[in-house]
Amino acid sequence: AIVSRLAGTLDRPLRVCETGFGAGHSLALFLQASTSASSYPVEVYSFDKFDRPYQLALWKEFNKTHPKNKMEYFAGDSCATVTRHLSPNRTKATNTNINANINTIPCDVLHGSSLCGTDNIDLVENSPCGILLTSTAMASLTDGKVYFGSNHAQWKKLRERNCITDIVCFTEDESKMERDFIFAKQGNTFTSKFCFATTTGKCQVGGFQCDRSTRIFRLISNLKLQNLCPKYQVHVPA
Repeated sequence: AIVSRLAGTLDRPLRVCETGFGAGHSLALFLQASTSASSYPVEVYSFDKFDRPYQLALWKEFNKTHPKNKMEYFAGDSCATVTRHLSPNRTKATNTNINANINTIPCDVLHGSSLCGTDNIDLVENSPCGILLTSTAMASLTDGKVYFGSNHAQWKKLRERNCITDIVCFTEDESKMERDFIFAKQGNTFTSKFCFATTTGKCQVGGFQCDRSTRIFRLISNLKLQNLCPKYQVHVPA
């Protein structure tokens, strides 16, 4: 819903950058947001090893069925490819140079969901200020790798360094698994939690740079994340 709202009011294509393509579920949601509300098709840049036999086939099918959406994939370890291709500088982006070139992609929405232990940090450090960060949903926000469960957890590090602000977290409705999945087995109940935040720009590679005059900066500032879905909001761990 947030991506759809931003895409529907922005005066150019919304750029989503995701680590961890998986089986394309998040990509499908981003593309759906594009077709449901926006005047400009959402652009999606996916970073993944793409080493599973179905992944590139799925990506190519999405690309075939959504010809209006600009899509790029970057195969390899996202610990390396994100820092190679993203840029915190919007002025470097033009309609002609945002592609597989080095450090030319300024993102608007970040979705960290790969097995790289620094993917969320890498996304934030190599992206403009005032944009959205969200990450893979976890069974707990006190996990030791992604959110806040240890001194090594990425979101905890980002918060301590003042790289992100306006953190708000949510829980999903409980679901009962009807078949086996990688992270949950048939018959088990499963509830996921996830968070949103905005980037401050204070941890950008190359030094702090923040253009608050851009339309995307104003749109995200006006989202008022703390007012979203209060019924499903949960406490942000210390």
